[in-house]
Amino acid sequence: MSDGSFPPISTYSDPVPPRRGRSAAFWLWVLIPACLLVAVLLVVGLGAAFVLTATEEEVTAEDRQLIVDAQTLAECMEDFTADPQNETITKTRYFDRSYDIEYEYDDPSDDYEPYLYFCVTVERNSSDALTSYVAAWQTSKLGMAWGSDAEVKVVECNDLFRWGDQSKFAILKVDGEPAGNLFAARRGNLVVDLILGGVYFDDAETFSSLMSSALENIEDSGRCE
Repeated sequence: MSDGSFPPISTYSDPVPPRRGRSAAFWLWVLIPACLLVAVLLVVGLGAAFVLTATEEEVTAEDRQLIVDAQTLAECMEDFTADPQNETITKTRYFDRSYDIEYEYDDPSDDYEPYLYFCVTVERNSSDALTSYVAAWQTSKLGMAWGSDAEVKVVECNDLFRWGDQSKFAILKVDGEPAGNLFAARRGNLVVDLILGGVYFDDAETFSSLMSSALENIEDSGRCE
């Protein structure tokens, strides 16, 4: 097990330097936000209904176009080749007809591979989307703070990249070293949420190259009201 430290991770700009490994503590950071979100939903009395009535649906080709996946990440990196066996994508619909499309790339056998989580949430209206957007950002920040013994800081750089009606962008720093990115945004009734570890982006051009295709497809999909 790691001692909770997080080694320096490379930034991706031009030229692209070598990547570095990430510690096992990152898995705690990823799991805790999800656990916190479930806990919050349960507390307000709606969580049980959402969980118990959730149904999994087939992910369509159109759904897949709304996702930032590992192949897109590989196009922004020199020394990473995405393995489809390490990715999962699901679509979950809830009783109020809102739904999530969730993507995760994780190679548990190799700590030097990047970790990527991306979620698109389509809500009934912009008011519900605002609630989801705030919850996604706050639970991610809490998860980062509580998930490691190391000093973890979420450094917001919102001017670096903006999208939609509201958005938040941050660089994760562990013991003062960059370690990944967080991004959350809302456009109308739709919310996107990204967690990236093992690599980080600290300039608008390279992060935009990662996000642009999915965000353009979201805008063109007709799912934003």
